[in-house]
Amino acid sequence: MNDGMPPDSGQAMLHRLLGASQGMTLAELSDAAGVTAEQALRLWRALGFAEPAADEQVFTSADVQAVAILARLEAGARPDEDLSSSLLRALGHHMSRLASWQVIAMEDRAARRNDAGAAESVRTAMDFIAEHIDDLDSIVLYAWRRQLSAIAAWRLGRMSEDAQKLPLTVGFADMVSFTSLVGTLSADELARLVTRFELVAMDIVLRNRGRVIKMIGDAILFAADTPGQGADIATQLSAAISGQNDLPDVRVGMATGEVVSRLGDIFGQPVNVASRLTEQADPGTVLVDEATAAAVEKTEMYVAKTCAQRSVRGVGAVTPSVLARRVPEGCE
Repeated sequence: MNDGMPPDSGQAMLHRLLGASQGMTLAELSDAAGVTAEQALRLWRALGFAEPAADEQVFTSADVQAVAILARLEAGARPDEDLSSSLLRALGHHMSRLASWQVIAMEDRAARRNDAGAAESVRTAMDFIAEHIDDLDSIVLYAWRRQLSAIAAWRLGRMSEDAQKLPLTVGFADMVSFTSLVGTLSADELARLVTRFELVAMDIVLRNRGRVIKMIGDAILFAADTPGQGADIATQLSAAISGQNDLPDVRVGMATGEVVSRLGDIFGQPVNVASRLTEQADPGTVLVDEATAAAVEKTEMYVAKTCAQRSVRGVGAVTPSVLARRVPEGCE
């Protein structure tokens, strides 16, 4: 098993990336880590790796250390806790996405710099990553610790009796007619379009102290602590992207209420409402639910024009409003 590595990449490349040579089978790994083969395999799969054949020598001394640590953490958990279903699966999923993102970004960089073919770009990218693996290790650990401290400070500042439930304003923004646009673009043009959208959207959310929950290709899901903060994000997103000639307009849907936070994602009725309102919003507009409209109008910075009540799929009757920044008197 090469975990997606081209077969001609060589053991030297894998050794540089892993920091050790692959030379252990699953049975040898479990013996060295002091766990059963079944436990080692369950932890391995929980981290998002494919199950190896019994005689495949794909494990290293680092894998032994990691499995032993994970087994100790699991042994210290309560019997009703399933560590592999929470911490490990979240870690494996996001590390897989991060690794894929890094490799593809380096491939794109190599292709642009050298006008190289696909195979040469992959090799150049992997050579660069392997050469700088120690620096990348340090940056990944630094970024994780800074993100961990930011999340900890945010959660400690929002203590409640149910730690999983949070009052938030959540919003979706997606690019208009993205599906039809895909068929007219080359792979490189599509990649540049999505990257440009992500950069603009993430910058606006973070500048306004919101949180990017996830990017979904042509859409972003964000959260804000207050409706006013959410309104700042939503209206700035709409205005900024409408002013970009290389991006289609966006439509934004936003709702306020209690959500459930789970494994870095959020769930609940406000998320559903925001998603459905996004589908119904006109290009370049922000459509919000009643709770958000009532809250932001109190700030006197926004005007919410009430629309006719409508049935929203999976939600029921909703009376949305089109949100816009209030124009100061004399500036019309």
